[in-house]
Amino acid sequence: MSKNIYTPSFNQIKDLIWEDYDPGPYSIPQDARDTCSYFDWTGKKFSKEHKKALSESNKKPKTGVALVACLKNAKLGAIARTGMKDSYEVKRKRAESLSKVLTSIPRPNRRKTIIVDGNIYKGVELVQKKFNITRHTVYNRIKSDKWNWKYASTK
Repeated sequence: MSKNIYTPSFNQIKDLIWEDYDPGPYSIPQDARDTCSYFDWTGKKFSKEHKKALSESNKKPKTGVALVACLKNAKLGAIARTGMKDSYEVKRKRAESLSKVLTSIPRPNRRKTIIVDGNIYKGVELVQKKFNITRHTVYNRIKSDKWNWKYASTK
């Protein structure tokens, strides 16, 4: 390789890059000028109050153009995520939010406690296994006056 290849110094490169640049009304931070690095001009971060106001405004039911845009963005997001695998962090966050939702649901809409001849079972599956009967039979015996089977009171 030839030793006659010219390699400019850092200061020469810096002078070449910035000599014709006019930042206008904006000032460039010192580190961007010194290192010739790209500066991210994305702007100021939202404050907590601003984020809360955005959250409240987005909770309202969407109508008209906002509804169409919301549905379109949901479809585009689904298309973009097709075939992607969720990271462990995403799965954990999703599980946490679902558990919060499920704990707020009243108990009768979830797994019911069944009392069979004074014995307590959590859910129909345990009763099925214990007595070797079908789910339909369990429901019929709970409804029947002939059997001493009932749902536990939720109050």
